[in-house]
Amino acid sequence: MKKMITYAQNFEDILLRRAFENITDGFYVDVGAHDPIIGSITKYFYNLGWRGINIEPGPRFSALVKGRAEDTNLNVAVGAKGEIKFYEISSGLSTSHSNIAKSHIDLGYDVHEKIVQTVPLSEILSEIDNVIHFMKIDTEGDERKVLETLDFEKNRPWILVIESVHPLQEIQNHDNWEFLVINNKYRFVWFDGLNRWYISEEKYELLHHFFITPVNYFDNFITYKEY
Repeated sequence: MKKMITYAQNFEDILLRRAFENITDGFYVDVGAHDPIIGSITKYFYNLGWRGINIEPGPRFSALVKGRAEDTNLNVAVGAKGEIKFYEISSGLSTSHSNIAKSHIDLGYDVHEKIVQTVPLSEILSEIDNVIHFMKIDTEGDERKVLETLDFEKNRPWILVIESVHPLQEIQNHDNWEFLVINNKYRFVWFDGLNRWYISEEKYELLHHFFITPVNYFDNFITYKEY
């Protein structure tokens, strides 16, 4: 059997492949997409023929445009409509939080400030009729701002993958936002050390058994660096 090539930083695409192995034309939303290949949770699926929306206000946006010509790529941040000061950090962990930026400066990383537009997720998804099979949210401390602008009545991803630790730390931060997910009828199924995973109640019976075991030998994969 041919091995899967995984691109995601924490093997998230392997878990998603389990759940969606028989779907070849699915749809994803990647909030905080960063790069079209390196650490990408969606690259494997794009190669299969899936398409979706990538949202990235940081410096790798031009790479997304080049590498994901058939996706919708948006150079904005997600939140209440307006604009914010955004810190582009050479580590790749760009953020809107000045304290996170300062901690990276203290570690020797370069930080560049700019103003970016913020757009509610409900507005971004307002014209989307596709089923959203999965949504990843990785916004370096702004996960709550993203979730607060998602219309859970209209847009219900089957699976939510949400980064749930403070940048560069193993301290979980989901207490700040998890209630928004649970109150909108999603069930927690997995913590992979970096992200918390949720399945919508209507898809729980269909998908929850894929999250009984961690990524392992039987997932039959190699990393893209090994390919």
